[in-house]
Amino acid sequence: MKIRRPFLGIALAAISLLILVYMYEHYGWFYDYPQFIWAFPPVWYVIGPAFYLFIKRHIGRRLERIDWFHLFPFVVFYIYLFPFYLRPAQERIHTFINFWEPEVYTIDPHHYLYQLHFLFYAMLSLRILRSGQKELKEFSSDSNIINYEYIGKVIQLMLIFCFVGLIYYLLVDLKVIVPGWNYSPIIYITLSMLIHLTTYYSWSEKPIEGTDTIEKYISSGLTDARMSEIVDQVVLHIAKESVYKNADLRLKDVSNELRIPSHHISQSINHKLNQSFFDLVNTHRVEALKANIGKEEYKHLTLVAVAEEFGFKSSSSFFRIFKKIAGLTPKEYLKSINE
Repeated sequence: MKIRRPFLGIALAAISLLILVYMYEHYGWFYDYPQFIWAFPPVWYVIGPAFYLFIKRHIGRRLERIDWFHLFPFVVFYIYLFPFYLRPAQERIHTFINFWEPEVYTIDPHHYLYQLHFLFYAMLSLRILRSGQKELKEFSSDSNIINYEYIGKVIQLMLIFCFVGLIYYLLVDLKVIVPGWNYSPIIYITLSMLIHLTTYYSWSEKPIEGTDTIEKYISSGLTDARMSEIVDQVVLHIAKESVYKNADLRLKDVSNELRIPSHHISQSINHKLNQSFFDLVNTHRVEALKANIGKEEYKHLTLVAVAEEFGFKSSSSFFRIFKKIAGLTPKEYLKSINE
């Protein structure tokens, strides 16, 4: 969690800063500190990406260089506002006050952009969450289960905030309500709720069924010799019976076949091989595929078709797992053996 939580912290810190900005504007602090007028609106473009990156890390995805481009709108908006920052203090105050006068006030397009930008990242987070759920169901073991219910609640809060903001701005544009300080707190109260509820869900996050493996390990009483014996049995069973070719293989299946408790198998593999049960299965799949892919009987098949023969359910998981274990992509490996 040490790697994942900073992004959540950045998101909540950004929201807190925007609430402080509301106080700065509402209580007239801008008269004393005009240098901060509109200094923080670009921060709106940090919240969505920060939540998204938090969720991406929480489900075990690696961050890539391209992820830095999520901050592009934030940087662009600061560049857009830069000429305003160069204006004299009195001119900035005058512009700000005129902006908020109900007689001349209209919803600035940027307000819609804030909300739509945030909505986009909420939907993007939902998409990566569903993808992670699918991968977990197919390839993870009980030693790395993730509490997706918790992440789902965070995304729900993001969506609620988006819709509250959009409804508020639409009502202003339709002249149903008069903009100004009387209604602005709606947005910031919603932001406060987003902070408090996200923090609550974060602190009250509970492991879901299956994550009590560590406690079972402590009380299992397995000796080192017994763990070695279990690993040998499992490896022999997976290799000799070619059970790794079963795309729906589960730890429970092997446990039932060998009549060994599943948590004993997990503990033994984790302790002796420093990997999970499914890492072990996928290693057998990759090694078997590497040993057979050059054979005549497989030459008429595509890479994905061959992968399915050896227990991989989807092309995306096959390419990802193959490169992780073999250090090369399947095409790079084929090229290396054909040279």
